[in-house]
Amino acid sequence: MVTAEITEPRYKFAQSKANEVWEKFVDKNIPVKLNDIVKGMDISVKEADLEMDGVAQMDKNGIAFILYKRTISDERKRFTVAHELGHIILEHITFGGDSSRLSARSQEQEADQFAGSLLIPTKDLKAFVKNEDKTLDDIIKRYWVSKPAAVIAVKSNRLLNKLKV
Repeated sequence: MVTAEITEPRYKFAQSKANEVWEKFVDKNIPVKLNDIVKGMDISVKEADLEMDGVAQMDKNGIAFILYKRTISDERKRFTVAHELGHIILEHITFGGDSSRLSARSQEQEADQFAGSLLIPTKDLKAFVKNEDKTLDDIIKRYWVSKPAAVIAVKSNRLLNKLKV
């Protein structure tokens, strides 16, 4: 029996998985210390000469690892590692290959949601923006993320009108 491919990303599922990782591995300080998370999960992360920003794979023993492109910015590395961690946590990759029933596009969207939720937790972002007149640059500095990641977080949490221009 062939199982149909799922084409709709599970955003709430990805966000809930990011929250689970946050609760278990994050010391509750911002910016999130990704090194502590991957160490706690025993996932190897290394830079490499890649054409893409990053990749998550499993070795021949079924142990997950993450590679990221050597030449990307520190902020992009953080998002890339969080994104690839999302692929692992969301079980987009498994030992023996990609066994997810999600379309490739849905997998990427879920991993993006996971990364954004992990690096810029909704509860913290809302409290941070609420307390004072904040700018997009304040968000970028606080969460140590790229401008596109900050914009997506602000838009998805409907906080644009709260930011100072």
